[in-house]
Amino acid sequence: MKVAVARAIGVAHRDGGVCEDAAVATCVRDLSGGINLLAVVADGAGSAQHGAIGAHIATRMIHRLLAEHLVNFGFPTPVEITTAIMATRAAITLTAKNFSLPTRAFASTLLGAILADDGRIAALQIGDGAIVCQTGEILGLAFAPDNGRYANETHFLADDDWIKHLRLLVQLQSRVDALALTTDGLQRLCLETGPLIPYGPFFRPLFAQLQGSGPSDMPSVSHDLRVWLNAAAINQRTEDDKAIVLACRM
Repeated sequence: MKVAVARAIGVAHRDGGVCEDAAVATCVRDLSGGINLLAVVADGAGSAQHGAIGAHIATRMIHRLLAEHLVNFGFPTPVEITTAIMATRAAITLTAKNFSLPTRAFASTLLGAILADDGRIAALQIGDGAIVCQTGEILGLAFAPDNGRYANETHFLADDDWIKHLRLLVQLQSRVDALALTTDGLQRLCLETGPLIPYGPFFRPLFAQLQGSGPSDMPSVSHDLRVWLNAAAINQRTEDDKAIVLACRM
């Protein structure tokens, strides 16, 4: 597996703000010796007092729990993934309690994916953002972004009814060649409106660059991805924070 990760603060937050998006992705060797890509992104709610911290906790915690599961037990079931999400939310709630704050003060979305080298794939999503899969030349969206009933509204892991908004799939046989996870800062650039589908001219050059690079080139690819996220052409179309994970099979 090859993987590149990047995030960038949005122009709307540059004047003394922080990037409220978080992302982490690694390759994990599972119980049977197989290699699994494990990727997570989260977008801290702009309305939350500590949304950036919530996104950081959410990504790191769910990544650690799922990595430990892969190492000790193998590929997780939907129930086991849901249990890991529950433990992640409990960690955020405990953090909030330690600061005498409501859980909502650490609200963030949560998107994650596991891509195994034997063809299995798992994906989870709470809130907006996108998980995009490429099979050959075909691009597909794992779930429609959950934008709620109104503009700029979505659902968060910190919500009391988060489990009602959890989208989850585990597919035992897939032909996914490449995978991307993005927060909603890139949503208007990377998804077509009307039929809500991935926008090919956005994803195909990114996947092609990744697939044409060697494993030792991944730090450079991640650097180039960060530079691209900060480019004027991107920032003219979105003022929000942005995070993206790109991955493909060797």
